[in-house]
Amino acid sequence: MKSLYKNQLTAFFRFPLMWVGLAAILVFPHAILSPRIAFLLEDLTLTGDVLQYVATVFRQTPTICFLFMAFLSYEFFVRNKSRDLLETFRAMPGGTLRVLGSQALVLLGVLALSVINVGGYVFYGIYLVGGVDLAIFGNIVAAILLYLLLPGLLAIVLGIALALYVGRVPAYAVITLWGYLASELLYKPLFMAQATMGPIGYWLRDVIAVSDVGESLSNGIYGLPVEWYRVARWGFWFFLLLGLGYLGTAGVATRKKRWIKRGCLVLSVLCFAAFLGKQGYVPQDGRIDGRSTYSYYYFNGGKEEKAAFSISDYDLDLRIGDGMKMTASLGLADAEKEEELKFTLYHSYRVKKVQAEDGTPLPFTQDGDYLTVDKSKAMDTERITLQYGGNAGPFYTNNQGIYLPGDVPYYPVEGFRLLSIQPDEKMNAGDFIYAPLLNEKKPFTVRLAYGKHPLYLSLPQVEEGVYSGLCNGPTIMAGFLEETEEEGVSIVRPLYHHGLASFSEEDAAAVEKLDAALGTDLAGYLERTPLFCVDTSQFGNALGHSSYVQMSDHVLVRNRLGGNVFRFIPMLAGDNAEKQTVATAISYLFDPSMRQIFISEFGGGNGMGMAWRFMGEDEEAYRLFIRASEQLGEDALCRAAGQYITNPKDNRSAQMFLQDLLEGE
Repeated sequence: MKSLYKNQLTAFFRFPLMWVGLAAILVFPHAILSPRIAFLLEDLTLTGDVLQYVATVFRQTPTICFLFMAFLSYEFFVRNKSRDLLETFRAMPGGTLRVLGSQALVLLGVLALSVINVGGYVFYGIYLVGGVDLAIFGNIVAAILLYLLLPGLLAIVLGIALALYVGRVPAYAVITLWGYLASELLYKPLFMAQATMGPIGYWLRDVIAVSDVGESLSNGIYGLPVEWYRVARWGFWFFLLLGLGYLGTAGVATRKKRWIKRGCLVLSVLCFAAFLGKQGYVPQDGRIDGRSTYSYYYFNGGKEEKAAFSISDYDLDLRIGDGMKMTASLGLADAEKEEELKFTLYHSYRVKKVQAEDGTPLPFTQDGDYLTVDKSKAMDTERITLQYGGNAGPFYTNNQGIYLPGDVPYYPVEGFRLLSIQPDEKMNAGDFIYAPLLNEKKPFTVRLAYGKHPLYLSLPQVEEGVYSGLCNGPTIMAGFLEETEEEGVSIVRPLYHHGLASFSEEDAAAVEKLDAALGTDLAGYLERTPLFCVDTSQFGNALGHSSYVQMSDHVLVRNRLGGNVFRFIPMLAGDNAEKQTVATAISYLFDPSMRQIFISEFGGGNGMGMAWRFMGEDEEAYRLFIRASEQLGEDALCRAAGQYITNPKDNRSAQMFLQDLLEGE
């Protein structure tokens, strides 16, 4: 076998096309990454954002490496086949397999060089930031194995099968088509075809995409997606092609050969069954039943109906595995006369059972985000229990991570609520609305045991696995996270993005300056209120989206934390929309990146053509604000505005408050 391997290695380098293929595998990743690598390395040294750097490497290279490896494998095997090596060795015991095995060993060496070549970029980035947490390092190594090494092994087996069965033209067609179906190029046409095609197109594409990480790779909490169902998908194709390859090499059928073929078939079927069984739990793709979260709401919209009853308390029992299984016990108030109970529950969860307090099953219907329970059989019940489960796309729950923000209805909410900007609205139609769901604090008890990653809840822990307290929506997070305190501010943040979720001395000084100008206590609020920093790449500061969501006992920060504390001024206004308008105007005035744009657009001049930055906001109030600034001076305006936004007894609208200032009242 050793001499056969040496002969095959010599034969490999004897073919000029093999040199071309080897050069392509080693050079092409550099050609893809080089245009961006300088920028990425500079950003990496500034922010420490390891994930964004690693994600770029993984997003652009694995499918290309898979394609080149498949072409190289096919050409190497087919050239040896043309030299009649297989026919020569077929008469020997295990001769054919020995030839193919020695050829595969040569290609394994090429694959190792390819993995080291791309992995070098990753580990160089880790070196630049001075190392990473051990959990992150393990996540990166697992991703290298899953998206580079395993697809490369599959490409070798694919090359063997194609060389044994088909000619060059159909083989090239199969490899090219596979590469296209497994790449991000297919996402756009699939997205456009969702209205008529539904989930089947995405499902078929996911079966093929062994080397693609998905459309939402850069999630700092979840890390690089390495769910085991992806290994099952790889196993399905690997054992299927391995069995086909072995079938093509078999001479006289023996009992051993038949068992090997059957074994490959059985393993392939088992892996495919495992893949299908876990296909519903794909958190990183951000798709529900074949639709992205955005397109679901764009096509479906929502409805609004106030409930005649209320939920008095919540007892939530969560079990996290490949997805979430929830048992939610809800106390009911003012529901005695209600025959129907209407709730809002995120549409990807499937309700399995609803029971009254005495165990009576209650009929229900589920329509998207809206659940209607028939209570006519248990009119006097004061409590109902719902059992449901699943996974909510970007709001994921599985063994790799948990992201259940308090402003998303993973728990039932009374009445029908609009969760998105409606399709008939011109601006941001279909966008999810990030805002608290409950208008008041309610008692919540959450029971949850989760051992793989550190678990962070906005509720205080009362005993092992039990969290309880008053809030208007609990946030649950687990994954690549850490809890820290900077300048007196408590922060839960992603380990991958910790450089983007820091609160520095400069930030604390800026807050003190704001408090001095406004006569407020924003610094005290930040010290009393934990900040839960979500992944910055998933929820950015898009037009129309707030940088944060202010819950009753914590704040969900949906953008970079440090470097721009001015956007936190509206926190002082609470949930009062009118006062938030004035607070937002103050933030624009203090923010160096927005000050001149704001003054130019609303100060009576020609503007800077940036009016789109303020779409959907109270532009008339902003004009009054600029007039008041010119008439009273910024210091006097800010002092008066600070008193207005923090005085709970002042119920004037933003425009009325500013008009009173202009009139000297």
